[in-house]
Order: sequence, then C-alpha cells, then structure tokens
Amino acid sequence: MKNQKGFATLLELVLVIALVAIIMVLLTTVFSSQSKTFSTQKSQIEVEVANRFALDEMTSKLRESTGLLSQAIVDSQTYTTDDQTVVAQIPAVDASSEIIFGKFDTLIYTLNASNPKQLLKILSPDPTSSRPKQRVFLANDISNLQFTYNNADLALVDVVEINLSSSKSVAGTSSQTSDKASVTLRNK
Repeated sequence: MKNQKGFATLLELVLVIALVAIIMVLLTTVFSSQSKTFSTQKSQIEVEVANRFALDEMTSKLRESTGLLSQAIVDSQTYTTDDQTVVAQIPAVDASSEIIFGKFDTLIYTLNASNPKQLLKILSPDPTSSRPKQRVFLANDISNLQFTYNNADLALVDVVEINLSSSKSVAGTSSQTSDKASVTLRNK
C-alpha cells in the first residue's frame, strides 16, 4: 500500500525490517553451526595426524634398534623401560651415515614429566656419532601411551607393541583417536 506521495507506509517498512531480521537470525544460526562443525572436524584431523605422525616416527626408529635397555641416564635424569617408556639403542652413524661398529646412540620415547600430555623423543648420541642430541615433542594431547613387550626379559625382546591415544576438546566437543603398531626390532 502506498501513501499519496508514492512511498511505502510505516507498517510496510516495519514488516520488511522484521522479515530481514528473521532472515539474518536464520543465516547467523546456519553459519554459526557450520563454523562449529568445521572447528570440530579440523580438531579431529589435527589429532589424527599428530597421533599418526608420532606413531610412524616411533615405529620407524624402533625398527632400527639393536635392542632395548633397562634404563638410561640422560642429562642427569634416569629413564627406565616400562609400559610408558621405551629405552632403545640404535647404531651410531658417522658423517656419511655409515654405521660405526660397536657404538650406539640411546633413543627414548616417554611422556613429558612436567606435562604428561606431551610425547617426548630423546636422542642421546654416542660421542663418535654424527647424530645431533635431540629432545623433541612429537605430539600433544596424548591421553594414553602404552608399550608392550613380547618378553619380560628386555634382552630377548624383539617385538614392541605401541598403543597411542590422543584427545582434544574444542568448543565443547571432544576429538579422540587411538592407533596401534607392532614393531619388530630388525637389527636385533
């Protein structure tokens, strides 16, 4: 309905503004829901990728191992092989990546003592090795790390089972993943 001068009436303007407001509320709800879904899916992917990367790293390096050690002291801290820590020895290498016979680097995978949700890799090289000393966080948001050995005598272990679980909460939604691997020590 138009008034005498050809303009819309106040009632028509109020109705149009109300309809636009309703449409805006609906669109905002849809976009907000999509944003939350995107954040949740992104978090799940990040957790899965980090978990898989950490498991692949441990699997690869432990395969190089010549055996497990009951314990090792690195930077005045003692690490003991148990269900949440593995201490392995890998052959030391020279600058041309050739194995140095009879020399070994110490490799440790464990949860960080100051933040048990972080998976820690420690590499303590033999003085003759060209490998650099490392203390690296492989993954965050770890909820469970468990090593299982095929023999109670660590000198006889040639298979290590790894169970790694991670979880992360984003926007009230929890993303969880668990992976397992069986590692045969090839240089045993």
